[in-house]
Amino acid sequence: DDGSAGEKGNVISALCKVLEENKIDMIQTCGPHKMMEAVATKAQEAEVFCEISLEEKMACGVKACVGCSIKTLDGMKKVCHDGPVFDSKIIVDVNPKENLGCNCN
Repeated sequence: DDGSAGEKGNVISALCKVLEENKIDMIQTCGPHKMMEAVATKAQEAEVFCEISLEEKMACGVKACVGCSIKTLDGMKKVCHDGPVFDSKIIVDVNPKENLGCNCN
C-alpha cells in the first residue's frame, strides 16, 4: 500500500488506473473477501466480466459437507463442486449468516 514495492495505493486504486488506461475484457480476482467484493463492484461499474475464486472457502473438497456453501442467484452452491471460480454477478453472499439450505445435487 505504501508504494515501496510498486504502485502506491491498494488494489482498487491500481484497478481503476488499469481500467482508465486499457480496454479490459475480463477480471479475475482472489484474496480477501472485502477486496474481491470491491473488485467485483468496480468491474460491474465498468461493465467488465469478473470472476471470483473462492477456493479458500472449501472444507471437505468432495461435496460431502456444507462447509463451503455460498448463496447465489441460482440458489445455494458448493464451492468445492460448483466452483471454486464463480461469475461475480451471481454471488449474493459469500458468508451467509443463517442456514439457507443447500443444493447438494
